[in-house]
Amino acid sequence: MQLTMPNFPKPSGDLPEVLSPFNLRHYWLLAYWVYFRPTAFHRYLYQASPDVYQLRGYRKFVQTWRIRAYRNIYLMLPLAVVLMALLVGLVLFLYKSITVVNNTAWVNAIAVSPNGQIAVTASGDRALKVKVPSADSSLKVWNLQWGSQMHTLIGHEHGVTDVAITPDGQKAISASRDRTLKVWDIRRGTQLHELKGHKEWVSHLVITPDGHQAISSSGDKTLRVWDIDQGIPLQTLTGHNGEIWDIAVTPDGQRAVSASADRTLKVWDLAQGKELYTLSGHGAWVTKVVLTPDGKQAISASSDKTLKVWDIEQGKELYTLTGHSNSVLDVALSPDGKQAVSASADRTLKVWDIQQGKLLNTLTGHQGWVTSVAMASDGKQVVSASSDQTMKVWDLGSAIALHTLAGHHAWVTAIAVLPKTARLISASFEGPPKLWSLNRGIEQPMLGVIGTGIGMNVSFAIALTFMVLAGAVSLAIFLAISVIALGIIGNITASLLIGLFGSLGFCVGFLMADRIAADPMLEEVYQARNISLTLTIISGILFGLLVGISFALSSRTATGVFASIVFILVLGIGVGIVVACVVTEALSFNGRLRPGIRAGEAVSIGFNLLVAIGALRLPIYPIQFLMALLGRFREKWHPAAWDELLVLPVPRTQAFLQSHLQASEREGLRLVADVARNPFQRPWAQRALQTHLHKVSAPLHFLYDLLTSEDFNTYLLAPVRRVDWQLMPTTRQVLLGELAHQRVDGSGAGINQIAENLVWGLTRFVRNRQRSPLTRFAGLIYELTYTKTFEAVDFNLFALEKSYAGLSQYPGGVEIADSFEALATFLTYDHLSDLTGARDMVSWLSVQEFSIRPTVLSALLRLGDIGTKVKAYQAATTTVEQLATLAQITSALEILDEEVVEQVLVPEQAILRRIIRQWRCLVSQAMAQVGQ
Repeated sequence: MQLTMPNFPKPSGDLPEVLSPFNLRHYWLLAYWVYFRPTAFHRYLYQASPDVYQLRGYRKFVQTWRIRAYRNIYLMLPLAVVLMALLVGLVLFLYKSITVVNNTAWVNAIAVSPNGQIAVTASGDRALKVKVPSADSSLKVWNLQWGSQMHTLIGHEHGVTDVAITPDGQKAISASRDRTLKVWDIRRGTQLHELKGHKEWVSHLVITPDGHQAISSSGDKTLRVWDIDQGIPLQTLTGHNGEIWDIAVTPDGQRAVSASADRTLKVWDLAQGKELYTLSGHGAWVTKVVLTPDGKQAISASSDKTLKVWDIEQGKELYTLTGHSNSVLDVALSPDGKQAVSASADRTLKVWDIQQGKLLNTLTGHQGWVTSVAMASDGKQVVSASSDQTMKVWDLGSAIALHTLAGHHAWVTAIAVLPKTARLISASFEGPPKLWSLNRGIEQPMLGVIGTGIGMNVSFAIALTFMVLAGAVSLAIFLAISVIALGIIGNITASLLIGLFGSLGFCVGFLMADRIAADPMLEEVYQARNISLTLTIISGILFGLLVGISFALSSRTATGVFASIVFILVLGIGVGIVVACVVTEALSFNGRLRPGIRAGEAVSIGFNLLVAIGALRLPIYPIQFLMALLGRFREKWHPAAWDELLVLPVPRTQAFLQSHLQASEREGLRLVADVARNPFQRPWAQRALQTHLHKVSAPLHFLYDLLTSEDFNTYLLAPVRRVDWQLMPTTRQVLLGELAHQRVDGSGAGINQIAENLVWGLTRFVRNRQRSPLTRFAGLIYELTYTKTFEAVDFNLFALEKSYAGLSQYPGGVEIADSFEALATFLTYDHLSDLTGARDMVSWLSVQEFSIRPTVLSALLRLGDIGTKVKAYQAATTTVEQLATLAQITSALEILDEEVVEQVLVPEQAILRRIIRQWRCLVSQAMAQVGQ
């Protein structure tokens, strides 16, 4: 219990009387209070209504709703949540737009218009099936002249497997895993028809040379002929016993050749809708088929590592082309139909003379599967695409690689040579397509795509930043309301609720990452392991930050740092026990113990390291470290000036405080008090105070200014619990205790006291442990600020003589030492006759202009005068004279007591009043004896 009731803590800076829900700045201000200066937040609540602030429970919630300053904080929460919801919607919209532009799904095919100015890419994720129309199952129309995206064609419910453009360049037809085909107006970006009929996914399609019909192949083992203009089916071609992988149409549009997983090819009469021939001979899936320009021969590629040349007019095999050591994945023909180039999973390409059925050259250089091959318009060059993320331009005459086109960061999945030009368009799993110059072997930037991408990415980054800030503000308001309504319990409960919902989000994200990781190809692209690791890191750090902020908002900074770490440690032990005793099926001791220990270590050590990073506020520490260094030039940037919850030390804190103490002791002390609120930063406040105390010209004046100023008769932290009002120390007590290198509990009793003691032990080695008469005297007056010290029955000021006896070397030190010597002596008077020595005890004291405590000296001199009156009492010869003298002494003591209360400050006030009480008791005893 202190001598006088402290005031509420007074943080530096002006506080608005009322926060407005319609003032955006007030949202940031409230968030700043919650995350960096919780004392200012409590000061705002206290100044709005001191009586309501001290209430607890349901009554407080009802009362606060009637007070505008509180009610406005309640109103800020729904507005902040609405703003955050709008920003979340904007972020999702921009993310979807970026997804559309950046091709986040696998590009299965590229089709180029006959004039080479428009390209259409077909996207479809082969592992994660999309059940609604989305960017993962879309087509994108590109203007190759301007290098920009024209349209995104969304409508398929699963991945798009193939796309083709009509000869007039006006329409595109797409085939999908959703069993449908769609006809699109690529100039307007609209859907014209939907072609339904297949019972399984549509694998491939071709358009007849006249542009009026399309033929599609499917996993249902059939081909279908469609009328493109009317959007209706014409014929269904059946006969294959396996999925059909590819189709080719003769230049006259009369016949089609299909390649199937049943190891055969079939030649069809499109006009009559019947099979003409079955071409058998391959030993595995037939993956690709192309026709010569005259439409008389077909070249097929197969997983059996061979190619075959067929006469489709007679339905017979002409040649078998062997030489590849792995599946043949693609084949391309020269414009004159005399040569073919095959691409294989054996990392090579081979050039064939199909008229003679012999191998001409083998093209080597790729480090992965060669997945696609395309012939240049002049027939002199061929382009290959590979899983090694590159493409190569080959000269067919010399069989050498002219250029290696590198720029994609994933498998190159589709390529197409632009008609009548030496340009190539390519696509991969990630990013928009790329344009290349075949002659120069360099990428030609798609400026429109780049500009759009930059704009959208910048917009997304800005929107995401504001969304995160809005989320942080909403969280701050929620925590603030929980403290207002239910105090510490409400704050902890709010933290647990936030942690629970955050954990649910973490689990959903973790399961999605695990699903992606199940597919090796997607895992490589998405780096699912990194996603899971990122989620774990973010969750651990945010949990540590949240718990620390919650406890700090309840004036429990030290507990906030350790609580999350201890909680995860206990949780890790529990997880280890559960895994060892319940989850693990092995019955052996090692079989159960080892998994349990590993699980416990993963949580209590691995995850706890992340939690500790958050609890120590490490994510913002680099910024604060830099700002502390820059504080040499701009002092207001130093974290000590604005972050009340800083945990780790930053440079120049002591120098920053000392400079302010030198400039203005009063303002400097206020800044030191702000820093001392944080037990982790209190050592730097102590060092600055001690350094200043020993450098200042009048150190005792400095101590007494600190002791007597009402600015420091405030709680160091905001009282939150009812017991805090009785147990929390004042700011002056903490600062005096630090000057004396004594541990001061900066908050109420309980767990936080244990936490602060732990912080004291951890920071003890950085404190200034220098002992001097000044620090000893600071310890004395610190002790005397507690009434339990001088109200003790056995209180003996002489026992503390070493604390004031050595002050003579400092200005005013003799006065202070002598006055305390007199006080100590007067406290020992236990007989009325002892009072006669009081005058001699204070004879050398005098009140001067430069006295530090003139009111104390005056009171001591008055006590000396009273001692003189006691001599008069002893000299009186009659009872009447004795009683009259004792009455005068009693009156003088009463008057002196009143003056001491009005004029003398602690701690001498309390000691003088104890002396007066003792002396009055002695006088009363004497009056009783005389009266008898």
